[in-house]
Amino acid sequence: MDKTEDLNELVLGKGWHNLEGNESLSWRWSSDLSYLQINCDQYDSISIEAYENIFDINCKIYTRLKNNEIFNLYQYITVKKNNKLFVKIPINNVIEVKFETDTFVPSELDKKSNDSRKLGLRIGGFTFWKEDKSKFIHMSDVLNYKDDVSYKKIIIC
Repeated sequence: MDKTEDLNELVLGKGWHNLEGNESLSWRWSSDLSYLQINCDQYDSISIEAYENIFDINCKIYTRLKNNEIFNLYQYITVKKNNKLFVKIPINNVIEVKFETDTFVPSELDKKSNDSRKLGLRIGGFTFWKEDKSKFIHMSDVLNYKDDVSYKKIIIC
């Protein structure tokens, strides 16, 4: 992924599906491999709000520090069916976060479905933290970042 140009932004990189939802709930599904790119100096950690899943989902979360090409495993977590994920990831000097999940295809649930997407976590938003200060960014507030539809941007400040 290209380096973000603006300070205080979060870019949804490859591996995210289009915004879905209804009047009261919006989310994006991650795929089996999804990336977040972070360029933020106002906050020191990020938490992810993932709604209950249809299946138990195993997720490995990796972070990549500035001036480093290697992703390091931050946490391995299982999100149980009908539970929410809560994980707080330090983002000081982190420029990218990678999620690797086991996935399901909607046709596994509905044999009549022709939806071939591999779906992992169902993420509704992100909260940025610095000490007692927090700011929640809902997935419905995601803006287009580039003409390439695989990139989306959230302005943090």
